[in-house]
Amino acid sequence: SYGFTRPSIVPKFTFPDKSLFNFSTIVFFTNLFNYMTMRAENVIVGRYYGMSDLGAYNRAQSLVSIVASQIVGTYQPVLFSMSSRAQDRQDMIAMVYLNFLSLISLTILPVFLVVAVLSEVVIIGLFGDAWISAIPLLLPLALSQSAQVLAGTVGPILWATGQPEKELKISATAFAVLIVIVGFMSQVSLLAIAWGMFVVHMFRW
Repeated sequence: SYGFTRPSIVPKFTFPDKSLFNFSTIVFFTNLFNYMTMRAENVIVGRYYGMSDLGAYNRAQSLVSIVASQIVGTYQPVLFSMSSRAQDRQDMIAMVYLNFLSLISLTILPVFLVVAVLSEVVIIGLFGDAWISAIPLLLPLALSQSAQVLAGTVGPILWATGQPEKELKISATAFAVLIVIVGFMSQVSLLAIAWGMFVVHMFRW
């Protein structure tokens, strides 16, 4: 291929399209803050409460976060595509957004609410009596993930309409709020950290 085309192999340090580079940089840092928001609590739990409590916390968290991630990963590309095609039609984007919220509220949120209410049945049924310490944690963590699923509807729309910096500001602020709230709650109890995360996710939404 090189023999036929002979392109220059000198490294290039300029970007022909800076707008795309700026967009991807904002998206990168947004995803970085979102990732840290999802993982920081585990670091704090492990630091202050040890491996046993971290195991219980992580089991309860993973049970609902994996479900939430699959749901968000399914509808976000659809929202992004639809919003991209209708960039200049704010009324249509607003209608699609509200319809998605309605659909999620009717079909997905009840699942998280049932898991939260029946946390004892869920934990013992799936993991057994050895994980009963995770039972009280499942209630706030399930509610947290319901807020996470709702918040996931906003990002694709902002990206598709050329406003990723708005989500970056929200994500950075939410991470700062997490550090303050969870840092304080870590001095109270493990359950307080879980409820602190519920507050953070609701704030972010």
